[in-house]
Amino acid sequence: MDFITLLLKRHMDLIAQDIFSHLDLISLMNCELVCQNWNSAIKKGKLWKRLYCQECHKSSLLPTLFQRREAINQWQWEADRLVKSEETLVKNLFKTRQILKENWAVGNFQTTTTTLTGLNVSHLKMDANRIVFGVTKEFSRPFVNIWNRWTLECEAVIISPDSFIMTSISDLLLWKNLVFCSYEDGNIIVWDVKAGRECQSFNGEEVPSRERVVSLKIQMANGILISCFRTEPVYPDREIGHDWDSTVFSLRRISDDGQFFSNFVERIEHIPYTTVCQIESDSNFFAIFMKSFEFSKIQLRSADRHFQFLHELDFTNQNLVHFSCHSGRLATVSTEEDVQKIKLWDPKTLKCKKTWPALVGTVQVLLSSNHLVTCSHDDEKNSLTVWEIPAETSEEFPSELFQLQSTSSTTC
Repeated sequence: MDFITLLLKRHMDLIAQDIFSHLDLISLMNCELVCQNWNSAIKKGKLWKRLYCQECHKSSLLPTLFQRREAINQWQWEADRLVKSEETLVKNLFKTRQILKENWAVGNFQTTTTTLTGLNVSHLKMDANRIVFGVTKEFSRPFVNIWNRWTLECEAVIISPDSFIMTSISDLLLWKNLVFCSYEDGNIIVWDVKAGRECQSFNGEEVPSRERVVSLKIQMANGILISCFRTEPVYPDREIGHDWDSTVFSLRRISDDGQFFSNFVERIEHIPYTTVCQIESDSNFFAIFMKSFEFSKIQLRSADRHFQFLHELDFTNQNLVHFSCHSGRLATVSTEEDVQKIKLWDPKTLKCKKTWPALVGTVQVLLSSNHLVTCSHDDEKNSLTVWEIPAETSEEFPSELFQLQSTSSTTC
């Protein structure tokens, strides 16, 4: 008789369940098949739910699978909840994740292509539920398409007002059921997808009267909306010799449910002769790529209403191409001595945890909790390359956690 069965016969179920709780996915599946006693102990201890909670802290894939199934067939999902136990549903999700990983590793996946004839698509954004992208057509107003991420069905189309016919879309932002669309003239329109209507608009009144808006980037974290205006002087000062663009930051607060928008600008910051090339955020900080004729850097600021300076990474002697932040990590693509490199940073300590060469012509990097994706262009092809990045398990970031593996390369 095995020791697990002995523990169960002596009513030491908690000890047996604690032993099972240290197993990984494959081992737990195998243990369920050993005998009825082991299978019963695993079910009673709700070990699949425990494993699910542990994995959710490391990766967003399992919650995304939940959302995907609900989005595709909500009625079937609710029926399964009534018939099947929560443990069974969670175990099925783990099996689905394992199948996805195996299919991804061997390149067994489906690609769906949609052709939009005669349209210019820009500013593609995506979250767990939706895909949004700006569309422009010659001699017409720009508009925004909102698609369901899993069914690829169009949920809504945001058509710009008549007065915007000569204005291009500058940036897009997805936040819960709201879509924020900024325009190059400094206007922002907020669209409620569920209600199917415009719920708020801002007109860039915080920009100084002697400057005009060139573009407007927007970013959100913890209910804080940051508007980043790129401006240029209406009348450049030729005597001083400065005709560089400047940056104006403004901060507004939005309630967690998206029902309250503060029309009052709580903070305005003007940074002369500086251009913001990119702004990203996660729940910990805002990351801002700034350039001037003297410096090039990524500045980190607090993701709260104070928008305080925290740290900065200096790229003055490098050519920073692009960066991405996610789950408390920061990834950059830069050129050093004619060689492009990818770097993974700890934003808290500003330590570079891993460096490896990028493909020639890499122009974009995207970071998630488990993967890093780069987009590269050369004369013959466009390539997407994906690296698998193990989840962090300690604050020290042991180097062995960052042994990266190229898992996919696609030529477009």
